[in-house]
Amino acid sequence: MKYVLALILPPVAILLSGHLVNAVLNGILFIISLITIVFFYGILGWAVCSAWALLVVLTTNSVRQNLHEMHALHQRPGDPHHVPNTLTPH
Repeated sequence: MKYVLALILPPVAILLSGHLVNAVLNGILFIISLITIVFFYGILGWAVCSAWALLVVLTTNSVRQNLHEMHALHQRPGDPHHVPNTLTPH
């Protein structure tokens, strides 16, 4: 769903991924490209916005998955027979 949205409305897809600054910058470029759509530059600007949005959406998904896996690894219970060393500072 976000991938299709990244092709049609790139700033909205970036905003839904949680990147506010990127969404604002992409929105400015997207509005400029819509204004100049009658020229070839508008199509190029829209293509740049879409590629940018796709990269942000793809990167966000993989980063969130890695963070979820790291959190799951740190939540595993330790060895029940392990006595922590309380003499050394942490």
